[in-house]
Amino acid sequence: MDKTLLFVEGTIPLTFNGEAFYTYYKVVGNPPSSTSSSRPPVIAIHGGPGFSHDYILPISDIVVRDPSTTVIFYDLLGGARSTHLPHKPETFWTFELFVAELDNLVRHFGLQDKPFDLLGHCFGGALAMEYIVEHQPKALRRLVLVTSCADSPSQHAERKRLIGELPSGPREILLESMAKHVQEGAPFLKEEKVAWRLFSDINCCNVHPLPAELQYSAEQAEDDAGGSAPLNAMRNNVLEHNWDIKDRLHLIKVPTLLLNSERGYMTDAVVAPLFNSIEKVKWVKFAKSSHTPFWEERERFSKVLSGFLEQA
Repeated sequence: MDKTLLFVEGTIPLTFNGEAFYTYYKVVGNPPSSTSSSRPPVIAIHGGPGFSHDYILPISDIVVRDPSTTVIFYDLLGGARSTHLPHKPETFWTFELFVAELDNLVRHFGLQDKPFDLLGHCFGGALAMEYIVEHQPKALRRLVLVTSCADSPSQHAERKRLIGELPSGPREILLESMAKHVQEGAPFLKEEKVAWRLFSDINCCNVHPLPAELQYSAEQAEDDAGGSAPLNAMRNNVLEHNWDIKDRLHLIKVPTLLLNSERGYMTDAVVAPLFNSIEKVKWVKFAKSSHTPFWEERERFSKVLSGFLEQA
Protein backbone atom coordinates (compact mmCIF):
# COMPACT_ATOMS: atom_id res chain seq x y z
CA MET A 1 0.00 0.00 0.00
CA ASP A 2 1.20 3.50 -0.83
CA LYS A 3 2.33 4.91 2.53
CA THR A 4 1.04 8.36 1.55
CA LEU A 5 -2.55 7.12 1.34
CA LEU A 6 -4.98 8.28 3.98
CA PHE A 7 -6.22 5.41 6.14
CA VAL A 8 -8.14 4.89 9.36
CA GLU A 9 -8.04 1.71 11.44
CA GLY A 10 -9.96 0.45 14.42
CA THR A 11 -12.00 -2.42 15.81
CA ILE A 12 -15.68 -3.29 15.61
CA PRO A 13 -17.51 -5.09 18.44
CA LEU A 14 -19.02 -8.39 17.34
CA THR A 15 -21.49 -10.54 19.24
CA PHE A 16 -22.04 -14.09 18.04
CA ASN A 17 -24.11 -16.66 19.93
CA GLY A 18 -23.97 -14.48 23.03
CA GLU A 19 -20.17 -14.10 23.05
CA ALA A 20 -18.30 -10.82 22.53
CA PHE A 21 -15.41 -10.47 20.07
CA TYR A 22 -13.92 -7.74 17.89
CA THR A 23 -13.00 -7.35 14.23
CA TYR A 24 -10.05 -5.22 13.12
CA TYR A 25 -10.61 -2.98 10.07
CA LYS A 26 -8.63 -0.57 7.93
CA VAL A 27 -10.31 2.00 5.70
CA VAL A 28 -8.06 3.28 2.90
CA GLY A 29 -9.24 6.49 1.25
CA ASN A 30 -12.10 8.72 2.27
CA PRO A 31 -14.36 7.39 5.05
CA PRO A 32 -17.44 5.56 3.71
CA SER A 33 -19.65 8.32 5.16
CA SER A 34 -17.73 11.01 3.26
CA THR A 35 -19.23 12.77 0.25
CA SER A 36 -15.74 13.15 -1.25
CA SER A 37 -15.62 9.62 -2.69
CA SER A 38 -16.91 9.51 -6.24
CA ARG A 39 -17.70 5.79 -6.16
CA PRO A 40 -19.24 3.44 -3.58
CA PRO A 41 -16.74 1.83 -1.19
CA VAL A 42 -15.40 -1.68 -1.74
CA ILE A 43 -15.23 -4.20 1.10
CA ALA A 44 -12.22 -6.45 0.41
CA ILE A 45 -12.14 -9.92 2.00
CA HIS A 46 -8.87 -11.80 2.28
CA GLY A 47 -8.41 -15.56 1.94
CA GLY A 48 -7.75 -18.23 4.48
CA PRO A 49 -9.35 -17.84 6.93
CA GLY A 50 -6.50 -17.23 9.35
CA PHE A 51 -4.48 -14.94 7.10
CA SER A 52 -4.60 -11.13 7.37
CA HIS A 53 -5.70 -8.36 5.03
CA ASP A 54 -2.11 -7.23 4.46
CA TYR A 55 -1.43 -9.42 1.44
CA ILE A 56 -4.38 -7.96 -0.52
CA LEU A 57 -3.39 -4.34 0.17
CA PRO A 58 -2.40 -3.74 -3.50
CA ILE A 59 -6.15 -3.60 -4.13
CA SER A 60 -5.98 -0.14 -2.54
CA ASP A 61 -4.26 1.09 -5.73
CA ILE A 62 -7.78 1.94 -6.93
CA VAL A 63 -7.91 4.64 -4.25
CA VAL A 64 -5.53 6.84 -6.25
CA ARG A 65 -7.17 6.20 -9.60
CA ASP A 66 -9.65 8.65 -11.08
CA PRO A 67 -12.37 8.28 -9.98
CA SER A 68 -11.22 7.32 -6.50
CA THR A 69 -12.63 4.34 -4.60
CA THR A 70 -12.49 3.81 -0.84
CA VAL A 71 -11.48 0.28 0.21
CA ILE A 72 -12.47 -1.30 3.52
CA PHE A 73 -10.15 -4.13 4.60
CA TYR A 74 -10.56 -6.30 7.69
CA ASP A 75 -8.94 -9.27 9.40
CA LEU A 76 -11.28 -12.22 9.68
CA LEU A 77 -12.07 -13.31 13.23
CA GLY A 78 -9.48 -15.58 14.77
CA GLY A 79 -6.44 -14.21 12.99
CA ALA A 80 -3.98 -11.32 12.84
CA ARG A 81 -5.38 -8.23 14.64
CA SER A 82 -8.89 -9.52 15.34
CA THR A 83 -9.84 -11.63 18.37
CA HIS A 84 -7.74 -14.79 18.66
CA LEU A 85 -9.62 -17.90 19.76
CA PRO A 86 -7.13 -20.79 19.69
CA HIS A 87 -9.05 -22.92 22.17
CA LYS A 88 -12.41 -22.90 20.42
CA PRO A 89 -13.58 -26.30 19.19
CA GLU A 90 -13.40 -26.83 15.45
CA THR A 91 -17.20 -26.77 15.27
CA PHE A 92 -17.12 -23.08 16.24
CA TRP A 93 -15.56 -22.13 12.90
CA THR A 94 -18.29 -22.04 10.26
CA PHE A 95 -19.46 -19.99 7.30
CA GLU A 96 -22.32 -18.87 9.55
CA LEU A 97 -19.80 -17.18 11.85
CA PHE A 98 -17.90 -15.41 9.09
CA VAL A 99 -21.09 -14.34 7.31
CA ALA A 100 -22.30 -12.82 10.60
CA GLU A 101 -18.98 -10.99 10.97
CA LEU A 102 -19.22 -9.57 7.45
CA ASP A 103 -22.82 -8.48 7.97
CA ASN A 104 -21.76 -6.80 11.22
CA LEU A 105 -19.04 -4.91 9.32
CA VAL A 106 -21.52 -3.79 6.65
CA ARG A 107 -23.87 -2.46 9.31
CA HIS A 108 -21.08 -0.79 11.28
CA PHE A 109 -20.31 1.40 8.27
CA GLY A 110 -23.99 2.03 7.54
CA LEU A 111 -23.82 0.27 4.18
CA GLN A 112 -26.98 -1.78 4.59
CA ASP A 113 -28.78 1.16 2.96
CA LYS A 114 -25.96 2.72 0.91
CA PRO A 115 -24.38 1.34 -2.28
CA PHE A 116 -21.23 -0.72 -1.80
CA ASP A 117 -19.19 -3.29 -3.71
CA LEU A 118 -17.77 -6.57 -2.47
CA LEU A 119 -14.45 -8.19 -3.43
CA GLY A 120 -13.23 -11.56 -2.21
CA HIS A 121 -9.97 -13.39 -2.81
CA CYS A 122 -9.96 -17.21 -2.65
CA PHE A 123 -11.85 -18.08 0.57
CA GLY A 124 -12.91 -14.44 0.69
CA GLY A 125 -14.78 -15.01 -2.56
CA ALA A 126 -16.55 -18.05 -1.14
CA LEU A 127 -17.49 -16.00 1.92
CA ALA A 128 -18.78 -13.14 -0.24
CA MET A 129 -21.01 -15.53 -2.17
CA GLU A 130 -22.32 -17.17 1.01
CA TYR A 131 -23.12 -13.71 2.39
CA ILE A 132 -24.97 -12.70 -0.76
CA VAL A 133 -27.12 -15.81 -1.10
CA GLU A 134 -27.92 -15.76 2.62
CA HIS A 135 -28.66 -12.04 3.10
CA GLN A 136 -29.49 -10.75 -0.39
CA PRO A 137 -28.06 -7.32 0.55
CA LYS A 138 -30.20 -4.73 -1.21
CA ALA A 139 -27.45 -2.09 -1.30
CA LEU A 140 -24.82 -4.35 -2.89
CA ARG A 141 -23.91 -2.99 -6.31
CA ARG A 142 -21.14 -5.22 -7.71
CA LEU A 143 -19.19 -8.38 -6.82
CA VAL A 144 -15.57 -9.23 -7.67
CA LEU A 145 -14.31 -12.81 -7.27
CA VAL A 146 -10.51 -13.09 -7.43
CA THR A 147 -9.15 -16.63 -7.95
CA SER A 148 -12.07 -18.18 -6.13
CA CYS A 149 -14.21 -21.27 -6.70
CA ALA A 150 -17.76 -22.61 -6.55
CA ASP A 151 -16.98 -25.86 -4.73
CA SER A 152 -14.25 -27.59 -2.73
CA PRO A 153 -13.87 -30.86 -4.65
CA SER A 154 -12.97 -29.21 -7.97
CA GLN A 155 -10.24 -26.94 -6.58
CA HIS A 156 -8.95 -29.81 -4.45
CA ALA A 157 -8.65 -32.00 -7.56
CA GLU A 158 -6.85 -29.29 -9.53
CA ARG A 159 -4.44 -28.63 -6.69
CA LYS A 160 -3.68 -32.35 -6.56
CA ARG A 161 -3.11 -32.41 -10.33
CA LEU A 162 -0.66 -29.50 -10.11
CA ILE A 163 1.17 -31.16 -7.23
CA GLY A 164 1.59 -34.14 -9.52
CA GLU A 165 3.66 -31.92 -11.83
CA LEU A 166 6.23 -31.16 -9.12
CA PRO A 167 9.60 -32.94 -8.93
CA SER A 168 9.78 -36.26 -7.12
CA GLY A 169 10.30 -35.69 -3.40
CA PRO A 170 8.13 -32.64 -2.85
CA ARG A 171 5.45 -34.30 -4.96
CA GLU A 172 5.20 -37.36 -2.72
CA ILE A 173 5.40 -35.28 0.46
CA LEU A 174 2.51 -33.07 -0.64
CA LEU A 175 0.29 -35.85 -1.94
CA GLU A 176 0.70 -37.65 1.37
CA SER A 177 0.21 -34.36 3.22
CA MET A 178 -3.07 -33.66 1.42
CA ALA A 179 -4.44 -37.12 2.18
CA LYS A 180 -3.36 -37.00 5.82
CA HIS A 181 -4.68 -33.49 6.38
CA VAL A 182 -8.07 -34.27 4.88
CA GLN A 183 -8.50 -37.56 6.71
CA GLU A 184 -7.01 -36.69 10.08
CA GLY A 185 -6.83 -32.91 10.28
CA ALA A 186 -3.21 -33.30 11.36
CA PRO A 187 -0.92 -30.24 11.64
CA PHE A 188 1.74 -29.76 8.98
CA LEU A 189 5.23 -31.08 9.71
CA LYS A 190 8.33 -29.03 8.93
CA GLU A 191 9.11 -30.89 5.70
CA GLU A 192 5.49 -30.47 4.61
CA LYS A 193 5.69 -26.70 5.13
CA VAL A 194 8.87 -26.57 3.02
CA ALA A 195 7.19 -28.53 0.22
CA TRP A 196 4.07 -26.38 0.37
CA ARG A 197 6.22 -23.27 0.02
CA LEU A 198 7.71 -24.73 -3.17
CA PHE A 199 4.20 -25.29 -4.47
CA SER A 200 3.30 -21.72 -3.48
CA ASP A 201 6.30 -20.27 -5.32
CA ILE A 202 4.93 -21.80 -8.52
CA ASN A 203 1.18 -21.66 -8.06
CA CYS A 204 0.47 -18.89 -5.52
CA CYS A 205 2.85 -15.95 -6.08
CA ASN A 206 5.69 -15.67 -8.58
CA VAL A 207 7.00 -12.36 -7.22
CA HIS A 208 10.47 -12.84 -5.70
CA PRO A 209 11.43 -12.02 -3.09
CA LEU A 210 8.01 -12.65 -1.64
CA PRO A 211 6.30 -9.34 -0.72
CA ALA A 212 6.60 -8.59 2.99
CA GLU A 213 2.83 -8.20 3.28
CA LEU A 214 2.27 -11.66 1.86
CA GLN A 215 4.92 -13.16 4.11
CA TYR A 216 3.32 -11.52 7.16
CA SER A 217 -0.12 -12.83 6.24
CA ALA A 218 1.21 -16.36 5.77
CA GLU A 219 2.86 -16.20 9.18
CA GLN A 220 -0.48 -15.27 10.76
CA ALA A 221 -2.03 -18.41 9.30
CA GLU A 222 0.74 -20.51 10.87
CA ASP A 223 0.35 -18.90 14.31
CA ASP A 224 -0.86 -21.59 16.72
CA ALA A 225 -2.22 -18.88 19.02
CA GLY A 226 -4.06 -17.16 16.17
CA GLY A 227 -4.84 -17.88 12.56
CA SER A 228 -4.06 -21.59 12.44
CA ALA A 229 -7.21 -22.35 14.48
CA PRO A 230 -9.79 -21.03 11.99
CA LEU A 231 -7.71 -22.11 8.99
CA ASN A 232 -7.28 -25.71 10.11
CA ALA A 233 -10.87 -26.00 11.34
CA MET A 234 -12.38 -24.70 8.10
CA ARG A 235 -10.04 -26.84 6.02
CA ASN A 236 -10.74 -29.98 8.03
CA ASN A 237 -14.51 -29.60 8.18
CA VAL A 238 -15.49 -27.57 5.12
CA LEU A 239 -12.93 -26.41 2.59
CA GLU A 240 -11.23 -29.74 1.90
CA HIS A 241 -14.46 -31.67 1.80
CA ASN A 242 -17.92 -30.93 0.48
CA TRP A 243 -18.50 -27.17 0.39
CA ASP A 244 -20.48 -26.44 -2.77
CA ILE A 245 -22.43 -23.34 -3.73
CA LYS A 246 -23.10 -24.19 -7.39
CA ASP A 247 -26.82 -24.83 -6.91
CA ARG A 248 -27.23 -21.41 -5.25
CA LEU A 249 -25.27 -19.26 -7.70
CA HIS A 250 -28.47 -18.23 -9.47
CA LEU A 251 -29.26 -16.19 -6.35
CA ILE A 252 -26.37 -13.83 -7.15
CA LYS A 253 -28.04 -11.11 -9.21
CA VAL A 254 -25.47 -8.30 -9.11
CA PRO A 255 -22.95 -7.76 -11.95
CA THR A 256 -19.93 -9.93 -11.17
CA LEU A 257 -16.30 -9.77 -12.26
CA LEU A 258 -14.57 -13.16 -12.28
CA LEU A 259 -10.75 -13.12 -12.23
CA ASN A 260 -8.35 -16.03 -12.47
CA SER A 261 -4.84 -16.65 -13.77
CA GLU A 262 -2.94 -18.87 -16.17
CA ARG A 263 -0.75 -20.56 -13.57
CA GLY A 264 -2.83 -20.63 -10.41
CA TYR A 265 -4.66 -23.61 -8.97
CA MET A 266 -8.00 -21.84 -9.46
CA THR A 267 -7.90 -23.03 -13.05
CA ASP A 268 -10.50 -22.53 -15.76
CA ALA A 269 -12.08 -25.85 -14.79
CA VAL A 270 -12.51 -24.58 -11.23
CA VAL A 271 -13.97 -21.17 -12.02
CA ALA A 272 -16.10 -22.15 -15.05
CA PRO A 273 -19.16 -23.01 -12.90
CA LEU A 274 -19.14 -19.42 -11.61
CA PHE A 275 -19.15 -18.10 -15.17
CA ASN A 276 -21.85 -20.52 -16.27
CA SER A 277 -24.25 -19.98 -13.37
CA ILE A 278 -24.01 -16.34 -12.25
CA GLU A 279 -26.52 -14.26 -14.18
CA LYS A 280 -24.43 -11.19 -15.03
CA VAL A 281 -20.74 -12.06 -15.19
CA LYS A 282 -17.55 -10.98 -16.93
CA TRP A 283 -14.45 -13.23 -16.92
CA VAL A 284 -10.91 -11.84 -17.18
CA LYS A 285 -7.79 -14.00 -17.09
CA PHE A 286 -4.25 -12.91 -16.18
CA ALA A 287 -1.66 -14.59 -18.40
CA LYS A 288 1.41 -13.87 -16.24
CA SER A 289 -0.02 -14.60 -12.80
CA SER A 290 -0.83 -17.48 -10.48
CA HIS A 291 -2.97 -16.97 -7.36
CA THR A 292 -2.20 -13.32 -6.59
CA PRO A 293 -2.58 -11.23 -9.77
CA PHE A 294 -2.84 -8.06 -7.66
CA TRP A 295 0.89 -8.57 -6.96
CA GLU A 296 2.00 -10.33 -10.14
CA GLU A 297 0.29 -8.03 -12.65
CA ARG A 298 -0.46 -5.19 -10.31
CA GLU A 299 -1.04 -2.37 -12.80
CA ARG A 300 -3.26 -4.40 -15.09
CA PHE A 301 -5.20 -5.80 -12.14
CA SER A 302 -5.87 -2.29 -10.83
CA LYS A 303 -6.94 -1.10 -14.27
CA VAL A 304 -9.31 -4.03 -14.83
CA LEU A 305 -10.81 -3.70 -11.35
CA SER A 306 -11.25 0.06 -11.56
CA GLY A 307 -12.80 -0.20 -15.01
CA PHE A 308 -15.38 -2.71 -13.80
CA LEU A 309 -16.28 -0.69 -10.72
CA GLU A 310 -16.77 2.56 -12.61
CA GLN A 311 -19.44 1.09 -14.88
CA ALA A 312 -22.88 2.42 -14.10
